[in-house]
Amino acid sequence: MPTTRQYQRLILAISDERDKWRRLAWELWHDGHQAAELAHADDYARGLVDGAYCRKRAEHDLVEAARLERLRWGEGGRAHFGDPRPGDFPGRGVRA
Repeated sequence: MPTTRQYQRLILAISDERDKWRRLAWELWHDGHQAAELAHADDYARGLVDGAYCRKRAEHDLVEAARLERLRWGEGGRAHFGDPRPGDFPGRGVRA
């Protein structure tokens, strides 16, 4: 039967082993955290640039859509597409 002193040594050995594992786990986590910070250091800047690019692209698309709308329907837009314009054929003398 083990003595009290042997149990104490066993508990201390287990405690020391647990402390080593805890320290090793913390070091590994810390190393991984630092590696992730280095790997993703420019993510915020890249996201900011991507956001600015997407906004600029959307603005460009809106301007292009407005240009095409003007080419398609004229100065007045769709609502005034059928209105008489300068230089239109006035008809053959028939008045409505």
